Amino acid sequence: MSRSDMRGAWTGWRSALSPAGTRSNTIARRFFVAAGLMVLGGILLAPAAMLLELESTEWAFIIVFWFGIVLAVPAFVAILVTRPGAGDDHKPEGGDTWSAIGLRLEKMTERNSGMLRAFFDDCAEIRMGSRFQLCRLRLEGSWIPSVPNDEGWQNISATSPDGRFVALVRWDTGGNGPGFRILAVDCRDHTVQTTERIFGCCESLAWRDGVFVPTIWQPPAGVR
Repeated sequence: MSRSDMRGAWTGWRSALSPAGTRSNTIARRFFVAAGLMVLGGILLAPAAMLLELESTEWAFIIVFWFGIVLAVPAFVAILVTRPGAGDDHKPEGGDTWSAIGLRLEKMTERNSGMLRAFFDDCAEIRMGSRFQLCRLRLEGSWIPSVPNDEGWQNISATSPDGRFVALVRWDTGGNGPGFRILAVDCRDHTVQTTERIFGCCESLAWRDGVFVPTIWQPPAGVR
């Protein structure tokens, strides 16, 4: 065996025995290595004992061989179950997989708890028989923008995928004609931008290519 082969073999054994990933995964890998040594020892030594007619020793090595196989199977399964995920950027030192999952869930909960959420109360038809609603807006979050707290809102809102922007729809029925404005709230920079009056009624809002796009219903020509 060449020196490079010996160096490669030593690197492989050191990688298998050294702590990496979670504690449970490290223990499982060490059990698997021990089981492999048992199997290897049984394969090499049992025939030697047979040739030397050491019957009791031969059976001892055969037992060691099978015990190594029995130990290797659950150890290998444990390695697969406890191995770190490919997308994990951070694992608590000394922790296990469940601790890492708990840390990610905790961070996700903290991030979601800071998002701005819109609720609509006391909703009623904006006109008799209309499918469009007139509601009172209620906002919850770590930062609340300064917007009118009255019943001039439509029960429609939308949020960007990262939670930074929230869009709200406010009625603007000047001249007794249907109309609305969209308020885009920036939860990071704490700003509010309002569009010009849009003729018609907002049916829905969607986030497309970095902006909020409304679906608009407009009455037939000559009808208000």
